[in-house]
Parts: sequence; structure tokens; C-alpha cells
Amino acid sequence: MLVIVAVTCMLATVVPTVAGAQQVRSEEELYFTYIGPVFETGFSSVDYKKWDHSTDVRDSRSSSGMYYSGGVVLDIFVHYFIGEFSLQCRDAAYADSEVSAIYLRTAAIGKYFHQFDERFFADGGFGIYMETGPANRKYDGGGGIAAVIGVGYSFTREWRIMLDFTAGWGRYGIAEEAANSAFGVKLAVLYKIGRL
Repeated sequence: MLVIVAVTCMLATVVPTVAGAQQVRSEEELYFTYIGPVFETGFSSVDYKKWDHSTDVRDSRSSSGMYYSGGVVLDIFVHYFIGEFSLQCRDAAYADSEVSAIYLRTAAIGKYFHQFDERFFADGGFGIYMETGPANRKYDGGGGIAAVIGVGYSFTREWRIMLDFTAGWGRYGIAEEAANSAFGVKLAVLYKIGRL
């Protein structure tokens, strides 16, 4: 009985102290938010089916070409993780003009980052993307998964630059059963706008 009372008294004094220390630590944690322009370019290919009216058969076709995009990116740095949200206007300039289009692309990517020192860091992660109108032609929308790996440099506490190598696989919004894959490089210049 004496042991139970002693353990209860100890827990009554230790648990609030530990919980208070945990609360102070969580209030001191900083979640920094950065925003800035992002530019991306790379190589993309699309595989699709098209109805051939002369033979009454659906042909499998493919086309490839460069893509170019620009927009805005929002990065939230939390401990060793980055939540990245971007909105870009993309020009998919395929060799076959019937699948080329200009459209909006949004992405949400979760990244892990490793800080080498106060200035340099590396990051990598996975996420999803969605392609929608408005577009310069009929575009049904698409989406898929994305992967990134890259490096970053902090000029000051307010300014960062990030260079990522990107890859994406998913559905393309023009033609029947269209699937695309893209590999490129993305450059973002970020300014700290505050903390959460």
C-alpha cells in the first residue's frame, strides 16, 4: 500500500513537469513558410490511342517533346520535412500538335530534407499533381504521382534557392487512354513570409 502511494505521488509531480516541458518545447518550435516563383523545364512523352477512320481501328500512338512551366510555390519547413504546394502554367510542346496544350498544373509534395550546414541542404520526396483547365484547347484534365530530389542553398534566413530534379507519371487530358511521363528540372527562389 505504501508503494502505491509513493508511486502515485511521484507520478503526480513528474507527469505535470514533463508535460509542461513538452508544451514549452512545442511553443518554441518554428514552422517557417516560404513563397516565391518557380520555373520548370524538361522532357515529356505521351502514349495514347486514336481512332483511324480509314481502317476503323484504334491506333496506339506516342509523342514526345519539351515542356516549360512557371508559377508560384509555397514551402512550409517543419523540422526535417517540407510541405510544398505549387501552381504553374505548363506548355507541353509535343512533336504531335494534336496532343500539345497549355494548361494549369497544381502539385502537393511532401519532402524530407537534410541540412548539411547552415547554408546547404538536400531534399527528396513524393506527391501528387493535378492538371486542369483553363487550357488553350479542349483538355479533360489529368493527374498522377510525382517524385523530386534536389539541393538547396540559404543565402540568408529570409532567402533560399532550391534546385530539384523531377519525375512524374500519370494520366494526360487529351486523346483516349492517354498516359504521360515527364522528367525535368525545377528552380525555385523562396522568400520567408512568416511562420505558422
